[in-house]
Amino acid sequence: MTVREYLDKRRVAAYIALFVGFGIVGLAGVCAGCLPGFIVIIGIVVGVGGALYLNYGLRCPKCNGMVAYAVAWPMDKFIYISDSIKLCPFCGVKMDEEIGDGK
Repeated sequence: MTVREYLDKRRVAAYIALFVGFGIVGLAGVCAGCLPGFIVIIGIVVGVGGALYLNYGLRCPKCNGMVAYAVAWPMDKFIYISDSIKLCPFCGVKMDEEIGDGK
């Protein structure tokens, strides 16, 4: 698995949590009162958790540097990391370099 695939996998999971969480909140808003309050709170927690992970949780598997902002803005791909990002901004590891099986 490459560094890019490692980060893509975590980024996709965070987007799924974000969309599912806020989808639950949106569904509760549309059908006012059809969902119990605790499900709405769970939706908020899951959605905010996904958003926070996208902003602060994506870390380089080699140096543990926070690469979330570096990989977030070049948006030629919506969910996946852009091909224009070649290196980790902290340790310089190539995004297409293989990492160990332990990660």
